[in-house]
Amino acid sequence: MEGLLSIERKQKLDLLSHLVMNLHGSLVLQGEPGSGKSSVLMAAVEQGIDNSDTLLLNADVSLSFESIQYELLQFLNEKYQSDNRSIADVLLGYEKQGKNLVLMIDNAAFLLAGLSNALVNYAKEYTALKLVFALTFEEVVAKSQSDGLKNSCHFIELQKLNFSQSSLFVRQLVAAGKTAYIESDVNDVFLQKIYQESTGNLGAIKSFLNKNKKRYFNNVLVLMLLLAVVAILSTVVSLFLWRESEVEEKVAEALQENQKSAVVKSLKKVELKKPEVNSNIEKINAAKQFKVKSHAVAVNSVIKSPTPPVVQIPKVKAPQLASPYVAVIEVAMEAKKLSKNDLPVERKTEVEEVADKVALVQEAKNFPEKKEALHVIGKSSLIKKIDDRAWIL
Repeated sequence: MEGLLSIERKQKLDLLSHLVMNLHGSLVLQGEPGSGKSSVLMAAVEQGIDNSDTLLLNADVSLSFESIQYELLQFLNEKYQSDNRSIADVLLGYEKQGKNLVLMIDNAAFLLAGLSNALVNYAKEYTALKLVFALTFEEVVAKSQSDGLKNSCHFIELQKLNFSQSSLFVRQLVAAGKTAYIESDVNDVFLQKIYQESTGNLGAIKSFLNKNKKRYFNNVLVLMLLLAVVAILSTVVSLFLWRESEVEEKVAEALQENQKSAVVKSLKKVELKKPEVNSNIEKINAAKQFKVKSHAVAVNSVIKSPTPPVVQIPKVKAPQLASPYVAVIEVAMEAKKLSKNDLPVERKTEVEEVADKVALVQEAKNFPEKKEALHVIGKSSLIKKIDDRAWIL
């Protein structure tokens, strides 16, 4: 802490140490808020005062005269591993040894009214006890009215720093690495700006140097660590994205292969069915050719066969049917029955019967409803009785 004090504050610290050792009475360290009173007191405790034990207390409203005595006893017993029961006995022992017990109270304005005066009077009784109060200018006025400090204490005043003192203090803090700036950032413009904003107040200077952070990556190790973390994160993200894209490509390839295999299987099925279709087509064509040939043979056989005797068939009125094909066939059937039962006609040969049936079929084809006539003929008993094998042989 002493190394972070300005030159002017170091001088005040030396003055404080000198007065504590040589004056008989209490001291008041006064200055405006942020002038460095607390820093000077802490530096005095760390540096130490010759031939003295120093205790620093931060005042609050809970402090009392008895609690302050208890704090002093605890401090001394812990330091010297003793078991003292009375602060008065300890102070008498300090006087015999020529030593001092220094009690520094920061923010002494929080002490209860009259407590400061009681402590001052107690220090007058036991000269080994030295008191130092830290107060602002306004607090000094208030305590003087309530406790009469102006009449019983010596004052050390902390003034504001001038421009040169402020510049030296800024350079000192920057060189110690206690700010966000480096030495190359410190120039006349920078120092002038700090002085204008702080008006030479040490607390304001420290606040400015810590608040207005310019150099975020002053430490090279921190920068390298951050770069390493960014590189690792980017690598992890890239690997994740690469794996995801690879999985997507594999899925797409699998889908394409499945589609290809499905197409190949369908083509194979088509190829396997082709011979059957071709064979069926060949069978149908052969049957058609065979049927045409059989019809031709039948016609030729009818033409070549001797003309059969003319049979007089009585005329019978055909019933009115919805389809002319059915009417023709039924008339032919009725005529045949009559010729068989009523007339002593010689029975026709099989070739003649086939010729008659072919003629009926040809006559039925002349009607517009071809499919229906063929269906009726196929179901009729005349067609069912046709035996193609006989005339083929």
